[in-house]
Amino acid sequence: NVSVNSPPVIAVTPESQDVTAGGNVSLSVVAGGTGPFSYQWYRDGVEVSGATGAELSLSDVGAADAGVYTVQVSNSVGSVVSEGATLTVNVPVSIATQPSGATVEAGGSVSLSVVVEGSAPISYQWSRDGVEVSGGSSATLSLSNVGAEDSGEYTVVASNLVNSVTSSAASVLVNTPPVIAEAPVAQDVTSGGD
Repeated sequence: NVSVNSPPVIAVTPESQDVTAGGNVSLSVVAGGTGPFSYQWYRDGVEVSGATGAELSLSDVGAADAGVYTVQVSNSVGSVVSEGATLTVNVPVSIATQPSGATVEAGGSVSLSVVVEGSAPISYQWSRDGVEVSGGSSATLSLSNVGAEDSGEYTVVASNLVNSVTSSAASVLVNTPPVIAEAPVAQDVTSGGD
């Protein structure tokens, strides 16, 4: 009997995947050649502890699990490393710092900002009293030369591929100087009258 041992080859490579944080994911490889095979998985070139099977299962994934995964397949003749499979972990948006309100004099300026966490890209939309503010599409809303019409309750919606969240309301009060809405009218009156 003549036995010819063949070095391992990657018959089916692991596939790139997207997963929402907190979810589960499995990466697998199919090897050809002469068995038995041994396996070792790597994330961004660093050995994944205990990942020594043809399938790598990850549960409750978080941002730290994102990266490029490869697997080294070995037998008695040699070894081969698979192409990389990118694992993208999409983290929901959450608000780390809520916007805070302000009181400003008419003609002045005010800046409202929000700090969010989550996977990019993140989009923003500011609203005043439930009506979208034109141009309010970033984490910071800057208002200049404000007037009475700029007073109100401001909120911002932050969104990514996973979800959307709405901030708490930030009150902006614009103090305007007094104006004479109706002037007193000159009158003639008889002495002793009202």
